[in-house]
Amino acid sequence: GTPPYAWSLASGSLPAGLSLNSATGVISGTPTTGGIFNFTVTATNSCGNTGTQTLSIRIQFNPYRVYAGNNIYYMSGSTCTLLSTGNYLSLSYSNSLMFYRYNNCRTSGTGSAYTYTVTYSAADSTDAAGNVNGQVTVNRSNNTWSLVDR
Repeated sequence: GTPPYAWSLASGSLPAGLSLNSATGVISGTPTTGGIFNFTVTATNSCGNTGTQTLSIRIQFNPYRVYAGNNIYYMSGSTCTLLSTGNYLSLSYSNSLMFYRYNNCRTSGTGSAYTYTVTYSAADSTDAAGNVNGQVTVNRSNNTWSLVDR
């Protein structure tokens, strides 16, 4: 066709966080959700002629999901928050979170090992056993902590 081209999304949708540049046809951005996304792109040249192409993008997005094997606490901003037994918290890329045994997120008392830190990054998106589902459980028995596969 005859440039310049105008690009547009004819049907379907891009993953949240991605956009189509209407001048270049480049799809860019940082996706915020996972899944398979089917869509159709139309290119229109300067003479008004069009061409369409159906495309598909698969985004594997797997935030780290940390489950509580026992009641544990963590800091959310400046607030100490309870994560009740059996519930979970999703960590985004490059997050690190310290879990505490006691309310008010205390780190001292008699004994030791009152905290457990779980870190998730894009470079290490695996769980405790090296699987790629990124789900672990933080267990606590008195002052003994363990990180196990979900």
